[in-house]
Amino acid sequence: MFKYENVDGAPSRDLPGHVDQDDVDERYDRFMEVQTTLAHARLQSMIGKTVDAICDGWDEDAEAYAFRTKADAPEDRRRHLRR
Repeated sequence: MFKYENVDGAPSRDLPGHVDQDDVDERYDRFMEVQTTLAHARLQSMIGKTVDAICDGWDEDAEAYAFRTKADAPEDRRRHLRR
């Protein structure tokens, strides 16, 4: 998910009717609230289940191994297993 941005050099830059930045921010915040609720519900439904996982290695910041499932993006390293 990304916010709308009227990018310099884009052919659409000079078109009328661009979305006001306050509206962009408000819509983004609303979307993220819903997405957070959905993600939380999905993660809660996984409690107690056994799933295949990929180990991405040791995460120095978390001081734990980082794992992800097939459903997770590679940069989504919220799941850790400590040594």
